[in-house]
Amino acid sequence: MFLSCSMLNQQGAELEETKEVHDEKRHRRTV
Repeated sequence: MFLSCSMLNQQGAELEETKEVHDEKRHRRTV
């Protein structure tokens, strides 16, 4: 569990980075 958790955290960090980019694109679209 702990091992998978740390792995998930690493993936989560990468996902958050891409998510921020997506949010930026979304924000630009809305504005």
